[in-house]
Amino acid sequence: MKKFKKLLVCMLAVMMLISSAIPVSAATRPAIPTLRSAQMTSSGRMSLSWKSVSNANGYKVRIYNCRKKKASSIHLSGRYNNNYYTNKSANTAYLVSVYSYRWVNGQRIYSIDSDAFVCTPRTLTTVSSTASTLTVKWSKLYGISGYYVYKSTSSNSGYKRYATLSANATSVKVKSLTSSGNTYFYVVPYRVYKGKRYTFPHNIYRMYTRY
Repeated sequence: MKKFKKLLVCMLAVMMLISSAIPVSAATRPAIPTLRSAQMTSSGRMSLSWKSVSNANGYKVRIYNCRKKKASSIHLSGRYNNNYYTNKSANTAYLVSVYSYRWVNGQRIYSIDSDAFVCTPRTLTTVSSTASTLTVKWSKLYGISGYYVYKSTSSNSGYKRYATLSANATSVKVKSLTSSGNTYFYVVPYRVYKGKRYTFPHNIYRMYTRY
């Protein structure tokens, strides 16, 4: 009789556990929050903004440090609480993920995440210059796979890849594209993530053909 009672108690516990489990479906999950902006200033101040989700109770922000390979998370309650600011290293790359969530039977049910890679764009400093070449350097950015260097004769179009640099690179020599006029170029960090290549924020610079 005692064994039967113990078996009955165990069966009831299992049934209660099964009944309390929440099936996660497309209807259960809230909508994905669309990132409006993900930026970092020269001092490392990170600012994030995303669109409000109508059926959400709040949001989860996850920031992955690509150098240390560690992540930290924070929950923000409220449907319209869709901005977040924090201070990070200006010389480290980060992967930002934003989820919306809603409460169902006392549990948070999360949306699919919305991702973006964030860093402070490199500031280029002139090392040396001639009539046709310019050598520039920058502070090393940690947590990336390498750099692409692009250049063009127009500031807003026609860019072609000029060089691919390693993750440890901190300088490059850029040759002018014309004998007269300007050459525009930028150094863009990139990272390979889950088999895909993602580029990071960058600034466009201009070099003259005569110094």
